[in-house]
Amino acid sequence: MAISMTKNNGTREPFNADLINKSLERACKGLMNPISMVTQIATETQITLYDGITTDEIDAATINAALQNIKDDIGYDKVATRLLLKT
Repeated sequence: MAISMTKNNGTREPFNADLINKSLERACKGLMNPISMVTQIATETQITLYDGITTDEIDAATINAALQNIKDDIGYDKVATRLLLKT
């Protein structure tokens, strides 16, 4: 099933997981186990996706996924902060 996302200007385009992964890679740069963090957040974000999701909702989903992992690794706090600043 193909998922599309709705951009801020109202246009729809196919969902591209690479865009989220690149954003997560930048947010995890310099932290311990960045690949593991990217994988964890991306996996948890994918659970919340649906057809027509907005880019703002995708941003919120990645931030929330990072926040949920703070209990296991305080480094996720930095990731969530970096993602929030990106928005």
